[in-house]
Amino acid sequence: MKNKYVASLALNLVHQYLFWLVVFFFVRCIFLFYHFYKVSEESFFHISRAFYEGLYIDLSAASYIVSVSFLLTLFYSVSNINFFNKLNFYYVSVMLFLVMIITFSELNIYKEWGIKLHYKALKYLQHPSEVIQTAGTKTLLISALAILIFSLIGIFFFRKYIHTNSLKTEKPFISFFILFFTFPPLLLFSIRGGWQQIPIQLSDVYYSHNNTLNNTAVNSLWNIGHSIRENFNYLNYNPYSITTPIRAKSMVDSLFYSDKDSSQTVLTNPKSNIVLFILEGWSADLIASLNGYHGVTPHFDSLAKKGILFSNIYASGDRSDQGMAAILSAFPAQPTTSIISQPSKYKELPCLGKTLKKAGYSTSFIFGGQLTYGNIKSFIVYNQFDYLMEGKDFNPLLSSSKLGVPDEFVYKEKIYVTGKLPEPFFSVSFNLSSHAPYDIPRPYIHQWGENENGYVNSVWYADSCLGVFMNEAKKQKWYNNTLFVFIPDHSHNSPKNHPFFSPAYRKIPMLFFGPTIDSSYAGLVVNKLGSQTDLAATLLAQLNINLSEYTFSKNLLNNTAKEFAYYAIVDGVGWIKPEGFFVYDYPLNRYYELSTNNETHKTLLINEGKYFLQHVFQTYLDN
Repeated sequence: MKNKYVASLALNLVHQYLFWLVVFFFVRCIFLFYHFYKVSEESFFHISRAFYEGLYIDLSAASYIVSVSFLLTLFYSVSNINFFNKLNFYYVSVMLFLVMIITFSELNIYKEWGIKLHYKALKYLQHPSEVIQTAGTKTLLISALAILIFSLIGIFFFRKYIHTNSLKTEKPFISFFILFFTFPPLLLFSIRGGWQQIPIQLSDVYYSHNNTLNNTAVNSLWNIGHSIRENFNYLNYNPYSITTPIRAKSMVDSLFYSDKDSSQTVLTNPKSNIVLFILEGWSADLIASLNGYHGVTPHFDSLAKKGILFSNIYASGDRSDQGMAAILSAFPAQPTTSIISQPSKYKELPCLGKTLKKAGYSTSFIFGGQLTYGNIKSFIVYNQFDYLMEGKDFNPLLSSSKLGVPDEFVYKEKIYVTGKLPEPFFSVSFNLSSHAPYDIPRPYIHQWGENENGYVNSVWYADSCLGVFMNEAKKQKWYNNTLFVFIPDHSHNSPKNHPFFSPAYRKIPMLFFGPTIDSSYAGLVVNKLGSQTDLAATLLAQLNINLSEYTFSKNLLNNTAKEFAYYAIVDGVGWIKPEGFFVYDYPLNRYYELSTNNETHKTLLINEGKYFLQHVFQTYLDN
């Protein structure tokens, strides 16, 4: 009898789980039907994939909801008090009502703005009169009626076919322990999307060049929950605010202002192909041409002798997702958050891929691992790269590391893919072999570096793969009209063991190389102080493309551009100028480092750095 009782409780939980999957299927149909005009040119198979891809995130969302139902069922199994069973019914009813509110509220929001409902909805609710005026009375009445009708239908269905009014047992504690040790692992597995290293991300359901189909696949309840969680601490204020927003913006604008453009033109063809290498975690300490260790990156150093080496560049953040925003969108890293983890925010950013595509370039992006990390994949897909390839798309028979496909195979594929792109093209790759755990497919040749020995050898391997790529590239017909650009996503600790917050830790290489560079500039070293974010303006200026969208980027080849570099730390700011630098932690109200060669300029130096962070974070909040 007790086994039958436990089975009944377990089966009821499974039925509740399936109930939510049906609800999510239904509301996805509503979203797709309402916005079908945006996807009508796609094939039936491509459209229907939204339901298959979306199931992954539906399972996670359903598990979150059923977790509460599970707890109530657990209490019910111990106490035999029907109150917990009734409470579960009311809980499901409220959640149904919430799902319908989200579903019908975001239909017009998506139609107007192209984004799904997100955390800012909580801000809008503070001003209901504005919401009513914006949406219109008719639209609100229809939406309210639809919410009510479909909620009642769902509640009726749940009460009639799913809800169990009464189940009692003579052995409640046995039921408790059986349920307690079976369901939680299953729910946790589903919430995370599996036991893989990276939990489920929005990127996992992005599959299409049509962003409306990607948003169809996204579970709206999961999406708004994710958005609120990412922004909960900053819903209403800027924690780095020390002056008025206008004054902070004015200060930042003055830093990027140049009274004249004295930019050097270093390319022989403004329609050059661009091949961008985003190098995983390369520190300037490993680059001999930047006064780093010798013998680690000989191929990079040989290119530097014939290219244009930017010798005073600093990473904006310390994670790959921050680096992607800094490199491709010229948006500085923010403490505690990442802008590309949130589609509602990165939608407002420019992107080199999209900018170059408008200028007639074909585009591609290749990575040997999981682009779901940091939501990078959805950022790349949204910005309409023509060709996207990640780890799961490579031949499964290839040798692989723990994180994915080693660089040698990625660069071999890059040669092939790049050759298929119409010129001019923008070909981007992101390597992974120099990322921990450094399980490269070669023996370690450097036996120094102590704790960083694996890192040193992984960068050596990554550099050797670059050398092979460049030798192959020289054989391609597109080579003579190509600019190769090399820049890391962030830096890394080196055997020099700089303090994590120090400028020396954040220093990275940046290099332009290629036959399309005017021979008179071969071997040029640009010592101007700058950041990852300055790549966009520097590159676009050479291509004669308007760069006004890239408001946080300066042209490093413009002699009148001001010299400075910003970077984010865990909860603070690093600021570097020729006359000094500082690193400040806001919660601790502490300067980790503060150095200036002119005491009279110290106040200005500090204000510039803090105002810069305030404006960056305010821009993040306003997006």
